[in-house]
Amino acid sequence: MRPSRGERMRVFVTGATGPYGAHFAKLCLDKGHDVFSISHSRRPHDSASLLGITDKITWAQGDILDSDFLALCLAEWDIQAVAHFAAKPLVRVGTLVAAPIFQVNTMGTVALLDATKQVAAKRKVLFLYVGTDKEYGNAGDVPYTEDMPLLGSSIYEASKVAADVACRSYQAHGLVPHLVTSRSCNVIAAADMNWRLVPNTIRQFLCDVPAKIYTKGQYVREYMSVLDAVEAQYLLMLRADEYAGQSFNIGSGEQRTQEQVIEYIRDIHFPGGQITRIDPPAHHFVEISYQRLDTTKIRRALGWEPKRTVEQAIADVVGWWHEHKDLAPWSLL
Repeated sequence: MRPSRGERMRVFVTGATGPYGAHFAKLCLDKGHDVFSISHSRRPHDSASLLGITDKITWAQGDILDSDFLALCLAEWDIQAVAHFAAKPLVRVGTLVAAPIFQVNTMGTVALLDATKQVAAKRKVLFLYVGTDKEYGNAGDVPYTEDMPLLGSSIYEASKVAADVACRSYQAHGLVPHLVTSRSCNVIAAADMNWRLVPNTIRQFLCDVPAKIYTKGQYVREYMSVLDAVEAQYLLMLRADEYAGQSFNIGSGEQRTQEQVIEYIRDIHFPGGQITRIDPPAHHFVEISYQRLDTTKIRRALGWEPKRTVEQAIADVVGWWHEHKDLAPWSLL
């Protein structure tokens, strides 16, 4: 049986220092669960500390590639559910240094699966693998459905495809039986210190630096609030036994080009902000041109619906950065 609504759980969240994992960890804490995580090296302004949850999480220092260490954590903490967010997420980083991307995204997942296998042989453990819409690769202008082949070919995409396949293999062979996978669109999150489009554009305007728009190859992406995304991930984790072996798309249905996002942030939140148009770097042409998720499955299965528009998500993050504008120069690209 899966935990009943309101039952306190012991949840192991990887990637809890990053924005997606930190917001998920915060949601679990807000719902009364005990949250555990690992950290290989701590940055001065990671997302967990910026969200004020560092001291509410139980931490161990170690490596996501160390399966024995992970198994010890899961066993000693008596973990009931695993949510795997840890990843090197930026596409352009993968074009520069490929091996570390595969090590963390693929082999880190395998190490965690192997650790969970040891614990799952003795008792039930729910497992949520957090994937990405990038796994589908180029499908023209057709919305992605869960039964489509995973054709992602860039370094980042391929590393996530390999991890997804590993998860489904461990589940199909009964090694980690209560496992479900998700594939979500781009999330817009407060406390995101990485070089993603929305936070980086906001930081540029806050610092009176022109925001950059590429002159060629305007690709289309689907965006959503991280708060909606983690709600969906949370519901999937709780029902990983019921939907074991299945995959679910998570998205808002709202697509934008890079230019539309930047100009909206400028026009609505930073009137007078400067924009400069530049030639794109080489990796830009490796990226998928159009992405859209069909989320019919998760909406029907879980009754989940996004509550916030892309505009609301952007407004939330702009507000957060106004309150933390001293950090903008530190993390500016």
